[in-house]
Parts: sequence; C-alpha cells; structure tokens
Amino acid sequence: MTFRQEEFVWLPISAIAREYNRDPESIRRWCLNGFMIELGYTIRRDETGHWIVGVPQYLYRNFSTNATL
Repeated sequence: MTFRQEEFVWLPISAIAREYNRDPESIRRWCLNGFMIELGYTIRRDETGHWIVGVPQYLYRNFSTNATL
C-alpha cells in the first residue's frame, strides 16, 4: 500500500504516547525496532533529529483525541 504525503497527519512522539497511554520512551523504542511501521505508521526524524510519526488519515480518524498537537 502506498500513500501520498498529504494523506498523513504528522505527530510528535508525545502525541502518539498519549494515544497509546505509554511513555514517550516506549514509543521511541517502537520507532527504533520497527513496531510503529508494523502498526501502519510512517516514521522519520525532523530537522532537529526528533522522531515524528506519520499517521494515515484512516487511522487518525480513530484516535481518541484528534487535537493531539
């Protein structure tokens, strides 16, 4: 399955941590070990080196708090 960039909502790790009720360090480990990709997300680092997570629109609609930024 391929997506265009505009089909993602880019969120910081802290927002993903709140959604999954985990600490941000757990989400960082999920990024490092590839688990976030298995869940259907895209990951990258921004220009400062922080992880950001690309959430496909179809998954973001299911987030409990869409105003996560």
